[in-house]
Amino acid sequence: MAIGQIQAIILEVFFIIQKQIVKIKSFLKGKIEMVKKLVYGKLLRMEIMKNLNQLEGGFIMNKVGKIENGKIWTKILISYQINLYQFQKQQGVL
Repeated sequence: MAIGQIQAIILEVFFIIQKQIVKIKSFLKGKIEMVKKLVYGKLLRMEIMKNLNQLEGGFIMNKVGKIENGKIWTKILISYQINLYQFQKQQGVL
């Protein structure tokens, strides 16, 4: 009888540990995805800025002024896409 109780306790502890491991893995996966998104966003913004500076229509940044808390990025991205299209059309790419 004591052996059965010990086995039950061991199994219960094992399942508790297993549940905690699953929670930790899930938490870490979420944090890793968050970091990936932050890094990708930063790289995307850097690429946009680099390309904006190379475009003839790079004057957008002067109009926009400084960028605060990423709020202006959608305007820049839309302007960037329009200018990129116009630039490629002028160069005969499109």
